[in-house]
Amino acid sequence: MLGTQLRSLKNTDDCIGCCVSASEAIDILRVDHPGLVVISGYASDLTFQDVIDYIDENCRQTRTLVFVDKLELQYLPQSTDVIIADQDTILRENPVMQGLMSLVSNTTYRSPSIDSLISNSTDYCDIVPDNRIFLSLRDRQLLAGYMLGLTNKQMAEKLQLLPRTIQSYSGNLLKKLGVNNRQKALIAALKIGYSRIEKWF
Repeated sequence: MLGTQLRSLKNTDDCIGCCVSASEAIDILRVDHPGLVVISGYASDLTFQDVIDYIDENCRQTRTLVFVDKLELQYLPQSTDVIIADQDTILRENPVMQGLMSLVSNTTYRSPSIDSLISNSTDYCDIVPDNRIFLSLRDRQLLAGYMLGLTNKQMAEKLQLLPRTIQSYSGNLLKKLGVNNRQKALIAALKIGYSRIEKWF
């Protein structure tokens, strides 16, 4: 399924290969610098964090997509572009396609279950690779609100937050996108490939 969706986004005729161990993957990365590394079953072998760390330090142009098979904080990878929970792959929002879109638009993505797990924790620090823009669940909710033309008060009611909190989140989002108003934020989000704004309300 991943291969089919990736081919629909970009012509990818040259695949370096598949590895069954972290050391094998690092050996390949020392010779070749692929555009994409996909890690499946991350929780079953935490040594794959070594692959991600190697990429982060030595292959800055390589993007990483990780499928996580256990929804526990200690099994979440650090400093990766896309994290998708195995259980989310069947969702109607199509997290695999969302993740692939983020890879080609220099953003990062966390599937809904991962996003929820991270946002409900004070212990986990989600490290985003350098030069990537991470649109959190809250950011995507705000973009949906902008698109619908909702005021801060209306968004606050729908999200059960204070209008002042929405204003603060909105200021952070505008700063992240490098713009100064909602219309420019939507344009900036579209420019970086965020073409599908989910109905979070």
